[in-house]
Amino acid sequence: MAGRLMTAPTRTPVAGPVDSATAADLDLIHADPLHASDRATVVAAVRRTASEHGGLVDPNALRVLLTNEHGSTVTPGCIGATICALKRAGVLRFAGWVETTGSRTRNNGKQARAYWADLALLESP
Repeated sequence: MAGRLMTAPTRTPVAGPVDSATAADLDLIHADPLHASDRATVVAAVRRTASEHGGLVDPNALRVLLTNEHGSTVTPGCIGATICALKRAGVLRFAGWVETTGSRTRNNGKQARAYWADLALLESP
C-alpha cells in the first residue's frame, strides 16, 4: 500500500516550517485529554503502518487506517497534532515525499511527507 518514495518533490510543496502560533495550537490539541482516544488511534495507525512498510510511515497507508466510508475516524486536527508531537519526540524523521492517492479531497496528485519511524520508540509506553 505504501507509495513510491520520491527523493525530491516534483513541484514545490506549499507546507513549510510550523510557526510558533501553529505549534502552540498543535500542542494544545495534542495535550487535550478529550482527544486521548484519538491520539492512541493515530499512534496505533503509525505503529502498524511503520511495521508493515519496513519503518516507513506513508501518509496514504496511514489514511486507509484512519478513515472509513464516512470520513475520518478521529478528529482530523488530532492527526497532524499527533504526527507533530511524534516528530518533536524524535520518533518520526522526514524520509521524503510521496504522491497523495486515495484522498476524498483535492489533494490527490499533490506531494505529502513520508517519515521513517523509530520502531523501538514507538513501542515504548
